[in-house]
Amino acid sequence: MFFVHLVLALALLQVTPSANQVINLVRQDIQAGKFTEAREMLQRAIQHAPQDVGLWTYLGEVNVRLQDTDAAIAAFQKVRSLTPRDARIYFDLGVLYLHKGGTGEALEMYRQGLALDPRNVAANQNYALLLMHEGKYREAVAPLQWLKGMKGGDLAVRAALIESLLKCGEKQVGERELKEFLDLPSATVEDRMKLAKVLVQDHLPQAAQATLDNVIRISPDFAEARADLGLLLLQERKFEEAVRQLGRAVQLVPTKADYSMQLAEVLLKAGQYPTALEFLKAVKDRFGTLPDYQYRVAWSYYGLGQVPRATAELEPLVQQHPRLDRGRYSLGDCYLALGQLQKAEFQYREAIALNPKNASYHAALGHVLRKEGNGRVDEAVAELERALQLNPSDVDSRVQLAICYEQKAELPKAERILEATIQMRPGLLSAHRVLARVYYRQGREKQGDRETAVISKLDSAEQRRRAKLIDFSP
Repeated sequence: MFFVHLVLALALLQVTPSANQVINLVRQDIQAGKFTEAREMLQRAIQHAPQDVGLWTYLGEVNVRLQDTDAAIAAFQKVRSLTPRDARIYFDLGVLYLHKGGTGEALEMYRQGLALDPRNVAANQNYALLLMHEGKYREAVAPLQWLKGMKGGDLAVRAALIESLLKCGEKQVGERELKEFLDLPSATVEDRMKLAKVLVQDHLPQAAQATLDNVIRISPDFAEARADLGLLLLQERKFEEAVRQLGRAVQLVPTKADYSMQLAEVLLKAGQYPTALEFLKAVKDRFGTLPDYQYRVAWSYYGLGQVPRATAELEPLVQQHPRLDRGRYSLGDCYLALGQLQKAEFQYREAIALNPKNASYHAALGHVLRKEGNGRVDEAVAELERALQLNPSDVDSRVQLAICYEQKAELPKAERILEATIQMRPGLLSAHRVLARVYYRQGREKQGDRETAVISKLDSAEQRRRAKLIDFSP
């Protein structure tokens, strides 16, 4: 995730006259690109002067040029044994071990080198970045704070420090560092956007949102910041605000397909199917040939209950783009809605083959397997459990899994799953409905009545939400 520059400082210590002659010839070979010849010459010279640091150092450099990492490490380890107080050798070995993939050895070399030269700025920076790469954010804080003191307004150091503090749970300190960063006159809009993207990638939505809000205050017509903020708000299910931000991004850059498709997706996820379809029709001339556009049109029809129309949109799309896994997944949904369970199962399996780590695909296959009959409930359970392994927060899969156990007459197990699911998402209507049924089947009338009352309230709230129109002007 970061780049470490290999700088081999060649301290030629204790070079004998004969070794000097060899090194002069080696330098000429290196300048001429004759690295193999240089290595052979050095190997012969080392046989006569095995304790010569300069010869071993040049051998290490030549092996680096020849991309023989193991041989370079062996040469520099010999240098280390001859000059154990030279911090530079430890740092060079750290780089070589990292190049080889030995992060543990690289970290150890940096630790030993910094014990000898604790004020080496480049080594501290590389060490901190390596710690972050390994997820050791708490350990990275100290060198990053030292670097901040040494390098002052270095924005990369400050951004890494913010990331490390927030990732290791030091929220207050991290937020204070973030505010300092955003108050820096030297931090450009591009610098702030880079930090925001890192924070989004690290699943730190509050800090990312604060950063994007700051960018928009500084540059209100920066479409990328509006779009990124809209997607962040979508993850938090703040649909109306997400629509507002993405709608503004579309207004600012109407030719960018990503913004328009993201706006349509927010409208669809918000259940605003008529608005989504109206918007998609308005941009058809610009984006109508894109698979993403066709997919979202089909999604709109599906949401409007026009399943045959959605199917008619998706079937040619899947034929033209057979590796479009989300197209196959949605076509499976259409077949499921039409009662064509085998066709649905086929499409879900094709989607899983294309993208086996998508939890939604396994959940959908589990759903259709459950509907195919009691003989396939165990298969359904396996798929739903796989979905939950991939996405433990998937409450819909939890409800489907509970229904499977209900079909198997394992009602206490279904009850436990549903009660835990409602704790995660108290307003999940489907969970309350199934739980009410499970209570009644166990003869627990009081609990069933309680759930029925909750269902009534949630039903009314859902109807009000769907009736509410989002104010959007394309």
